[in-house]
Amino acid sequence: MIGSMLVVGIDGKFPTKQELEFLKKKQIGGVVLFQRNLSEPAQIWELTRFLRKNGLWVGVDHEGGRVNRFGSMIS
Repeated sequence: MIGSMLVVGIDGKFPTKQELEFLKKKQIGGVVLFQRNLSEPAQIWELTRFLRKNGLWVGVDHEGGRVNRFGSMIS
C-alpha cells in the first residue's frame, strides 16, 4: 500500500525488465520522467502510453524556465 504513494524514476528511455519487476513487486504508484528519459515526441508518447497501460501515473520534472526537460521538442 505504501508503494502506491511513491513516484520513482527509471534509468533510460524505456524501463528495463528489472525496473518493471520492481515497479510491479512494490506496487509503485507512478514514474517521474527526467531528461535522461526523453528523446523525441514519438518516444515520449510510447513511453507514457506503456507506463499508463501498466497502471502507473506519469509525471515530468519540468518546472519551465531553467528546468525544461522537453527542450525544443514541445512549444
